[in-house]
Amino acid sequence: MSQPRPTLRTGPVGGMGTGAALPVVLALLSVFAPLGTNAYLPALSEIGGAFGVDLPRIQLSVAVFLLGLGLGQFCGAPASDRHGRRPTALAGTAIAAASTVGILLCRSADQFIALRLAQGFGGGVAVVNIGAVVGDLFDTPGAARMLSVVGLVQAVARLAAPFVGAALLAAFGWRSIFGALLAYCAFLGLLLWLKLPETVPPAGRAGRPSIVRSAIRGYGRVLGRTRALGYAACLCFSSGCLFVVVTDAAFIYMDWFGLGAGAFGGLLALNGAAMALCTILNVRLLDRHPAHRIVRIACGAQCLAAGALLGHVALATPSLPLVSALIAASMGLAGVIIANAGACFLAYFPDFRATAAGVAGSIQFVAGGVLGTALSVLHTGTLATTAIGFTLCACAAAAALTYAKPRAGIGPA
Repeated sequence: MSQPRPTLRTGPVGGMGTGAALPVVLALLSVFAPLGTNAYLPALSEIGGAFGVDLPRIQLSVAVFLLGLGLGQFCGAPASDRHGRRPTALAGTAIAAASTVGILLCRSADQFIALRLAQGFGGGVAVVNIGAVVGDLFDTPGAARMLSVVGLVQAVARLAAPFVGAALLAAFGWRSIFGALLAYCAFLGLLLWLKLPETVPPAGRAGRPSIVRSAIRGYGRVLGRTRALGYAACLCFSSGCLFVVVTDAAFIYMDWFGLGAGAFGGLLALNGAAMALCTILNVRLLDRHPAHRIVRIACGAQCLAAGALLGHVALATPSLPLVSALIAASMGLAGVIIANAGACFLAYFPDFRATAAGVAGSIQFVAGGVLGTALSVLHTGTLATTAIGFTLCACAAAAALTYAKPRAGIGPA
């Protein structure tokens, strides 16, 4: 049953007085994913050594975390539509916190990797509510702006996380990184409890079928909208560029170019800075151009950056400054693509916003997990593997837009 669509700008939500705090809450909820990946990347070699396994083996923990994020969103989305955004977000945060406790106590690589999957799953159950809440409260241009703000905070987190991780690693060892992540989960749970409003009316929740029936109905409806799925596929493949870098970053910068943990963190921070700058630019562009036009231009630019990286790696001795610059440019463009493609996708599903967000998020992160696993298995020990994966993802994102069409009435053509 279709529910009234409230409009949020800066005021209170549902009389709870949390309107001004909502962007902060959603942004801090979104930070879990970059903290869960980037903060511990400088410690991968030490973690592998502690468990007696090589770097490619322990890098699998990055891929399974992304896979868990995708599975968590797929399972959490119908629960969010049925039981509400707030309890689902709190439950996911609790699962992530419990898994982090397990990581602090684990004694083998297999245990570590399995718990990373569970940690990602809990994070996915929580973060799927970001897109759902934004879809509940904003039209498409407003949603693109809000998702851009969330993306900006994520970019800052990606910038800061490697430095924080490297500092904790040097001072207290690798387990302290996960101790800090546990503390963040506790803080996030308290913040959600106090400040996250429920944007699904009680009547709307009561009118929903069971979770299983809601999932079947919602996913069937979402997957039947081909034009909308073009945006979901675009988001998925563009994110693939990001996941290639996240999964292979330790190899690129530490193994291939021989950098230490500090310099490695600095180059990861460059990617975050690029995403922050592009996000600020995107917010300004949305004042004059529709989201679906911006995403097409950004996809074309990402293809050029990825193709330049592949050409450089294939035809010349890889240069650290050029490789870093091209990767950073593609990461910045990925932030623009994710925000705008996500907003265009959510506009199609006013009655199944969490389920729609779950489809987009689960496709995105499951693909990232599969891609990361494939990189670990098929890696040639050169930058060619990274560059090829990078270019294929960028080109696939642009191709997906040929099947996408903005929903009627969301902005100028």
